[in-house]
Amino acid sequence: MSVVRRDGLVSLLLVAVGCGRSEPSAPPLDLRVYVPATVGDRARYVADDGHRSHVGVTAKTNAGLLVVHGTDRTAPTFLRVAAEAVDVVDPAGAVVMPQLRRPTGGAALPYRLPDGSACSFAVRAAARPSTIATTVPDTVCLETTRTCTLEPRGGLPRRTRTDEHELHCPGVGLVERRFRADPPLPFEGVRSAVVERLESAHVRGAARPGPEVALAARLVLLPSDVAAACGTTPTTSVLSTGPTLAEFTLADGPLRFVATTEAPGEPHVVPDGRGGAVRIDAPPSCAAGVARLVPLVRSML
Repeated sequence: MSVVRRDGLVSLLLVAVGCGRSEPSAPPLDLRVYVPATVGDRARYVADDGHRSHVGVTAKTNAGLLVVHGTDRTAPTFLRVAAEAVDVVDPAGAVVMPQLRRPTGGAALPYRLPDGSACSFAVRAAARPSTIATTVPDTVCLETTRTCTLEPRGGLPRRTRTDEHELHCPGVGLVERRFRADPPLPFEGVRSAVVERLESAHVRGAARPGPEVALAARLVLLPSDVAAACGTTPTTSVLSTGPTLAEFTLADGPLRFVATTEAPGEPHVVPDGRGGAVRIDAPPSCAAGVARLVPLVRSML
């Protein structure tokens, strides 16, 4: 966001001589630039413990809601995106919680989750990290702070406080998330303290990761990609830095994307742009789907 600054002495002199013309104010932030909104936009995150996850826009409903899904999610998230507000909503469009607002000037906005738990939400402008490129110059990043008090219910034995901090940057979306629960959450597989940072992204209008980026970070595959190609949704997914870059479990075996030095030539071997390749090893149920996965893999490499 551009900010017009005027020398204090000059301003006083202008007032003294009766110059009443004021500088035009900067237009309000358009929050739509902070949310990748094209079906197929996707990102890869790495946590402080080395865990990787992929998330992306997999569909758009007739009502214009974005459907966001990923490797660590058991259900999709629905987003309603407008210039003045971004909300997490249910499939019918009812607001579940605020996702983004314009800076609140230090004020916290109270709201309640559907189960009645009380939360507060605040937004402030923040500088863009030097490691994050943007296609929207002169626009600040937004840092959100969310605190909730979860009441004991649904397997949660005690009142629990959660603190979540996120950094969203224009043209890219979420670039960092910090989460902590106190006391720790008792659910298996749910982390109670985590820091996640953007590792790579394929977003319409932004520069895609180049050959200098690690192969694993360029290959941002989603369960929905596998479902579209193979006709069935994988039950689990595992991401790695190699040699098996990604593995999705299907009913009759794993679908693997493997870093290899094999010379491209076979239909299921895609060159990686650095002298290597990615080999797609598919179980029988997805043998025909490989031809649909190859163009997607090639587009990311």
